[in-house]
Amino acid sequence: MTNYGLTHTSVHLSALLYCVAMSLRLWGASPQPWRQYVTRGCWIAGCVLLWIHVVAVWCVLHDMSWSEAWDHTAQETATATGVTTGIGIVFNFLTLGIWTADCLGKLNRWRRWVDGYLAFMWFQAAVVFPHSWMRFVGWGATVWLLGLAVVRHKGVSQTR
Repeated sequence: MTNYGLTHTSVHLSALLYCVAMSLRLWGASPQPWRQYVTRGCWIAGCVLLWIHVVAVWCVLHDMSWSEAWDHTAQETATATGVTTGIGIVFNFLTLGIWTADCLGKLNRWRRWVDGYLAFMWFQAAVVFPHSWMRFVGWGATVWLLGLAVVRHKGVSQTR
């Protein structure tokens, strides 16, 4: 697999698994234990794939150079938003830390904050920053997840 293939395939699969896990969670509680295992498995696998992406990008594309990574992030941010800053790399590492801690079960009491932050970062990665057809896939997944969230919220509101 090429460097491009490893870095992009790992992050695309990570985003897909995030979307599957969130879809299963938003779908609602299920008495079938297999669904909980699948949800948790997708959640953890998505996190592991994000780690693979970051390590591959860091080692292969940026030659383990902070300045190279910062400059590349600033360039990508300028292309996507018009603002030239590399601060996004800090948010990316924060995402890794939060998702990893959540996989280890350390953030359960902060569920809404964790879900909100990860959803925001997922949206950035799936819709704002892609340069290709992945942006359309990201929009489709965003609409899907928002639809599930609305249906879930209405269902919860009606049972109260």
